[in-house]
Amino acid sequence: MNVVEGNGAKIPAIGLGTWELRGRTCARIVEQALRLGYRHVDTAQIYDNEREVGEGLRASGVK
Repeated sequence: MNVVEGNGAKIPAIGLGTWELRGRTCARIVEQALRLGYRHVDTAQIYDNEREVGEGLRASGVK
């Protein structure tokens, strides 16, 4: 199931929240979620974990 934005973009209704994830645990969880098929990762600059989310994305191989 997707949410369709006003511009037609489709965003999966179920996503991975990264709010309290930190360090290597964050990177591993993001990596595994993406390998399992997640394509919606909720993150924000205020979470202060952009580096770890990026590491997980890179390690997952998802382009």
